Formats: sequence, structure tokens, C-alpha cells
Amino acid sequence: MNEIYFRYATAKSYIEAIKMIITSKYYDNQPGNISTLPTHMLAGFGLELYIKSWLLHSGISSKDVKKFNHDLRQLYQEAKLYNFIEMKCIDELINILAGPHADFTYRYLKGNGEITPLRWDAAIPVFDKIDNFVDEHIGASTKQGLTPGRYRL
Repeated sequence: MNEIYFRYATAKSYIEAIKMIITSKYYDNQPGNISTLPTHMLAGFGLELYIKSWLLHSGISSKDVKKFNHDLRQLYQEAKLYNFIEMKCIDELINILAGPHADFTYRYLKGNGEITPLRWDAAIPVFDKIDNFVDEHIGASTKQGLTPGRYRL
């Protein structure tokens, strides 16, 4: 396995972990619940790693991909130059996640402690589309004899 697939597999596992959390019988779907910070941290890193996997497979060097650090806006802009999926709902995800992801608010809550929560019923289908799109591009599931989106860790 190379870096492209490691980034993809990690992204997919982060998003799958969110699904397990929000479908758990213990999940409290109230604003400010105890799972808000960890699920949003996973979402930010998942999105970042999906895009980095795309860029790596598109021929961008690992060194150059790493220069983006955790800047979701710049990563997305760069990925669109390499035909990454463009959807208004991805822009919305990035608008919510980018700032707190880049400055590690989801890890080290600061300020007034308020963050904009994602609506998981809307966000998860977007992540699933991103997953399938990236998987088709890099061929992770296909290498396992599976259809895109079915990759197994």
C-alpha cells in the first residue's frame, strides 16, 4: 500500500467512525453534545485526507501536498484544478469545517466555545459521494475486486 491508499483508508475510517457514533444508541443529537468536537475533528481530517489522496493520485508530490497543512479551502481549490468533484454542499462543509479544523479548535476548544455543528443527515451523504468519487479515481476498492465505496481496511 502506498501513501495514496493510506490517506484514503484513513479518511474512510474517520467517516465510518462518525457514522458509528451518530447511529449509536448513546448518541445525543442535541447542540453542544459531548460528541460534537470529536465528530467534527474526524470530519475535518477525513475531508482533508480524501483531498490529499486525490492530489497524490493526480501526480502532486507528497512534499507539495504536505505544504497545504490543514487548509481545507486551499486543498479544495487545488484539487478542483485536477477535476475533483465540485458541489455546493462541499463548499458548505468546507465553510463550516475549515476554520476550526485549521486552527485545531476541535482539538483545543478556545474562545467562546461555540462552533457551527454539521447536520449529519445532510453531511454524511456528501461524504459518501466524496468517498465514491475519490475511490473511483484512485481505484482502492477495485484493487480489492469491489465496487467503489466498498473498500475494506
